[in-house]
Amino acid sequence: LRRSPGLAEAHELVGRLLTEAGPLEAGIPHLRYALSIDQTVRATADLARSLVLQGRWDDSFALLEATVHAENVQESQWYAYARMIMWKRDPERARKLLAEIANRTFRYRYPLLLSQMVAGVRKVTLAEVSPTQEQFDRASQRSRAFFLQQSAEFHALVGDRESLLTSLERAVHEGLIDLMWLRHCPLFAELHGHPRLVALCEIVEARAQAIRDALLVSMVPPPSDGRALLPES
Repeated sequence: LRRSPGLAEAHELVGRLLTEAGPLEAGIPHLRYALSIDQTVRATADLARSLVLQGRWDDSFALLEATVHAENVQESQWYAYARMIMWKRDPERARKLLAEIANRTFRYRYPLLLSQMVAGVRKVTLAEVSPTQEQFDRASQRSRAFFLQQSAEFHALVGDRESLLTSLERAVHEGLIDLMWLRHCPLFAELHGHPRLVALCEIVEARAQAIRDALLVSMVPPPSDGRALLPES
């Protein structure tokens, strides 16, 4: 960022780190700036997720519903849209999404499966939304943590609290740094204050603080003249 403060990919990565480790308000401007100069970066999904974690559902859906209909839409944006629909438990949006993606082919079937589950089209099993054991074992540590985040969200959606907590514990064991998700994901609202979740947050908070110490001390802020994708509120 010091050598090339207008590099979209660098702002995208810093934004992703900070919207996971926190604070959200420090990471979001980097995601906005990345998108303002390069619409091909994957920051849309991260920005939409971050807005929901701030409680800004309308802004998040406005962003996603505009981008999934764009000519250069990426699979990550459909994934993010389906995921936010699941977080909201919004069957009407899920049914509309299913109609829109009926003739699309996705590398990952997660958007389709999430939408079917939320729309009430059919029951989806954990095995359908999870990697095989071989895929899990071969994955990077960050990917394994993310697979377990998906598992936790599935268990939250179907109301299996014990399996949800177990998945969260396994994700933290794999090195999870996503403190903002752990604290603010709407699917976990009923767990707030639960001793096992509090203990996990303390572990992840220590990791997040190390990231903030490394980034915020030497951070190059996004240029002040960057176009904002959405108005601040």
